[in-house]
Amino acid sequence: MPMHNPPHPGELVKHECLEPLGLSVDQAAQALGVPRQELADIIDKKSGISPEMAIRLSKSFGSSPETWLGMQTDYDLWQAQKRAKGIEVEQFAPTHTPLENAATGNAMPPLTFDQERIPLKFDQWGVARVGGTKVALEGIIALYRQGFTPEQIQWDFDVVDLADVYSVIGYYLRRKEEVDHYMQERDDDWDKFVADLESQPGAKEFYDRIRDSKDLRKGGKMNDWALFINGIFDKVLADITAAHSQNPDLTLFLQPYTGGPIVRLRDNIPSPEVPVTLYASTTDNLSTISYTADIVGWENKLTINPARRQEVDAILEKHQPTEPGLEGNSGINLIHVRRMTKLATPFSVGELIKISDGKPLSAKRSRAGGFSYIRALDTLPGAP
Repeated sequence: MPMHNPPHPGELVKHECLEPLGLSVDQAAQALGVPRQELADIIDKKSGISPEMAIRLSKSFGSSPETWLGMQTDYDLWQAQKRAKGIEVEQFAPTHTPLENAATGNAMPPLTFDQERIPLKFDQWGVARVGGTKVALEGIIALYRQGFTPEQIQWDFDVVDLADVYSVIGYYLRRKEEVDHYMQERDDDWDKFVADLESQPGAKEFYDRIRDSKDLRKGGKMNDWALFINGIFDKVLADITAAHSQNPDLTLFLQPYTGGPIVRLRDNIPSPEVPVTLYASTTDNLSTISYTADIVGWENKLTINPARRQEVDAILEKHQPTEPGLEGNSGINLIHVRRMTKLATPFSVGELIKISDGKPLSAKRSRAGGFSYIRALDTLPGAP
């Protein structure tokens, strides 16, 4: 299903590519090997992304050319559909279908239906991997089950070709019972591994890390985890901090740029009574945690009704003047926050521990965007 009112890809070029790296239009155009005006027109939504530009963006900033072109197509089609009622045409009933034309030797060549290769292969541990990458089959299918589109899945797993994502989903739909059985066996193997590990003396600390990883897949608890967001504009966080210095219990909003829902917030929506701690770095200092807050709610921006949109936009206009309204910001996550605080003693991102593997987050960061599920800290590093 196409995204409702998809953003022009020029917005993503500006917010996801240039701003996090501190690049000017001149610098980015030079890096891409294109005239400055060509890139400026895309950012200003005066022109679209061509196939050649899609290749250049892919090579320079990541994601596949198909993803960049797909975003442009989604935007163009949405804009055209708004004018559909005014488009008048003369309708013809063709005497031959395209395939019949091909069969009679006219214009279009015949389709071929050779058996296509399924982009799946077992590794030495019996894990089905996708398209020659380390991405596991269950990773793709888990996101698909959660409502992600193939394009959103490919955005999160950008080492996998979009065509391979579609192919794997098609394979799953044709062989759902077999794939479900395989994934259940994988879960059973995991449970057996954890049980064996738990029975070993002295293995509790390592088991706790494995348990946290398993909890992440099954929902987990809300009191023992936190969320790290990598690179938020300092001016946005400063607006929220200023408002919360007057009223800490005022609910304000963050709209991070992500390819899909932050699943753990969506599936276990926080509340003021049971908040989730947020740790945030800024685009100016990606390697340092400078702000904390309480996450007290979550909404899907694509399903918010018009009245609620007006309510949120009014709050943004009053308390967060540097934050775009809901229509002016891509992504679907609307995170509710309270008690935003700028830390007197910031600390390294490397102090945060990932739930997925029990390892510290890397403090070497060159690009904003993305998030991680982490262990909640009992005390802040450097706090008295």
